[in-house]
Amino acid sequence: MEQGVMCKNGSRGYAARITLSGRSFFLKQYYLKSGVYRFVDFFRGSRGERTWKINIRMFEAGVVVPKPIAYLEEKRLGFWYNGYLLTEYIEGEGDLRNAWLQGDFLRRKELISCAGELIAGLHRNGFVHGDLKWNNILSSQVNGRLMLVLSDLDGACRCRFICRRGVADDLARFMADFVAVGAEPEFSQRFLTAYRVATG
Repeated sequence: MEQGVMCKNGSRGYAARITLSGRSFFLKQYYLKSGVYRFVDFFRGSRGERTWKINIRMFEAGVVVPKPIAYLEEKRLGFWYNGYLLTEYIEGEGDLRNAWLQGDFLRRKELISCAGELIAGLHRNGFVHGDLKWNNILSSQVNGRLMLVLSDLDGACRCRFICRRGVADDLARFMADFVAVGAEPEFSQRFLTAYRVATG
């Protein structure tokens, strides 16, 4: 981790871009929890393990997320100590907020339409994200075409039945960032139209 380029350093984990055999990867370390959380995690699995599993499920369902590569966990006396999640690194413009601020009018229209389709695919497959702010959507290019990728899946889950509250919370969190960036109302309407069309 010390040799990587830090992406995030918080109280709950550390994330960095690392290079292995000339390829870039994203590595996230999950810090040890103490007290009752460690006991609960003994039965339900650690946060890192749950994120690894939901990442795999999303990827296999066709939701656009970073490709999961590996997950390693340290344990002491049967309790998890530290977890390490390795995924592909998404090259590009950074997150959706950054891409929006740098883009012109036409680029912004493309970004928002793509975001509507991306989130519709997430919900159509029975998943909710849990923290769908623009900073958790990455902007990239594949063969010259825009591709948005969901990231930071720690709060994501898959519902057995339609999770209306989770979907509503996802959409509300995403829509809040239109206000944060000072977007004109036509962009939020474009997003909702793209979302409705893609969900069928």
